[in-house]
Amino acid sequence: MRDSSVGIRARGGRRGYTLVEILVVVVVLGIAGSLVVPTMGQAGVLRSQAGVRTVVSDITFAQSDAIAAQERRAVLFDVPGNRYWIVTTDGGILDPINAIYDPFRAGRVYEVRLNDGNFGGTRIESVVGGTNTPFAIVFDEFGAPVDGPASTAPIPSATVLIDSEMNTYNITVNGMTGLIQTVRTDK
Repeated sequence: MRDSSVGIRARGGRRGYTLVEILVVVVVLGIAGSLVVPTMGQAGVLRSQAGVRTVVSDITFAQSDAIAAQERRAVLFDVPGNRYWIVTTDGGILDPINAIYDPFRAGRVYEVRLNDGNFGGTRIESVVGGTNTPFAIVFDEFGAPVDGPASTAPIPSATVLIDSEMNTYNITVNGMTGLIQTVRTDK
């Protein structure tokens, strides 16, 4: 005996979706949505963490560049402008005009602006460097933080306080070891 439904499908009739198939699709979309929505909600947190990581990596880069070039380097902060430069210490002067060359940035100057939307509202709250350079962290040719661009006096530590939407970050450069540490405080 022949199945009459097979004959109908063979003659060009259409078969619709069953209720079970529709429910399976709805459940799969619901699970996918529940995974995506919390991740999208954390985008601001990830952007502010990117800002903090950028500051830490640039401090580390300045320290490494000072060692590699056997010349002093400094991270010069503009707290009100929420930006910083990596500069040479030509003539014992810290000035953005002495920013090092960066082939990957638009102006070819190593300047980072944290007001950029990529950093999710990350703000530089304060910088404590040496007594001669309160808004800079100066590294000598050995990568140790020193009191100023022409000074040989070591400093106990240098700190940068960064504020973001949900956390405050304290970045510390140890004066004895040069170790850079970050401590997060939840708000």
